[in-house]
Amino acid sequence: MTAPESVIAGDEILQTLQSILKDILLLESVDSLGPEARFEEDLNLDSLGMVDVVIAIEEGFGVKLPSDVNIFEDVRTVGGAVALIRRLQAGAD
Repeated sequence: MTAPESVIAGDEILQTLQSILKDILLLESVDSLGPEARFEEDLNLDSLGMVDVVIAIEEGFGVKLPSDVNIFEDVRTVGGAVALIRRLQAGAD
């Protein structure tokens, strides 16, 4: 039995996002970058760091984050960012 496409896509999005965040945060591994990791509280990203994340997400996934999305308020976790990227790729936003 194979996993649904959306689960596979979500896993691929998570892995790519973890790689992006690992590079931005200069981490040795992605161990601290699970879906529950909060950008501000757990990863200590400030607003300037989040700009880097937004740019990297847009370039890495070929999506454009809507200007009304506030990552700190609307997307607080790595898992939330995965869900947003999935919606943007599907054209839902």
